[in-house]
Amino acid sequence: MKHRDGSLRWQTLMMAIAALLTANNAAVVTGEQPFFHWFPPPFPSRPASSPSPPPSPLHLPPSRDKSPPPPFFSPSASSYFYKSPPPPPPPYHYMSPPTTESSPPPTFYGSMPPPQVNRPRYQYNSPPPPYHHDPVIKVVGIVYCYRCYNRTHPLESPHKKLLKGATVKVTCKAGDEEVVARGHTDSRGKYSVVVDGFPYREYGVDACKVEPQGAPHGSVCSVPTGLHGGAALEAYSVGRRLVVLKAKPLGFAPQKPYKEF
Repeated sequence: MKHRDGSLRWQTLMMAIAALLTANNAAVVTGEQPFFHWFPPPFPSRPASSPSPPPSPLHLPPSRDKSPPPPFFSPSASSYFYKSPPPPPPPYHYMSPPTTESSPPPTFYGSMPPPQVNRPRYQYNSPPPPYHHDPVIKVVGIVYCYRCYNRTHPLESPHKKLLKGATVKVTCKAGDEEVVARGHTDSRGKYSVVVDGFPYREYGVDACKVEPQGAPHGSVCSVPTGLHGGAALEAYSVGRRLVVLKAKPLGFAPQKPYKEF
């Protein structure tokens, strides 16, 4: 037991000396002040019963060789100097060239102007060209031949047929003057008489009348009846260039009733 305590103290002392030498060598290399550690006083020695063993060959003092100096770097080779870019040019402000004439002074309003009203666009429609000519007057109607004509009640006369080739007369009064036109019926007993030169816009439809004038040549129905003769006409179609007047049916009758047509 005592031999073990002496060996332990010896190892501790050798480790302290080695640490002290190592710190001294490091201070010499770096140029710093050596650091000395003061150990506490050793334990009181005990009477040794046996001699201390020799030091262990594993715990040798450190070498006193100096370590090589640190590498030296030149500041000119390794230093980097930052160069900032040049400042940007000042902003460009456009200035219009001066005018030769003096501009009018600005207008100042005492109050805000009224808002603009979006009015509909005016589109001019020119009037139609004046028409100085009177319209053409056309009188249309139909003529019958009555086998048994009832003079008391003409509308109740039976046995009638359409009469071809009958002549009708149209008379229109324009003040003191009369405009007369004549026409003939076709195979269907219809007629269409054109009256030229009558101022219809001034006198109207009431100034015209139509009446039967002549029977066809060789026809049994040779006597003009008073059916609707001279009656007023009706405005069938009124235009700017043409006016159509419609007459009521006209009729012819034989001198004596007969059986066959």
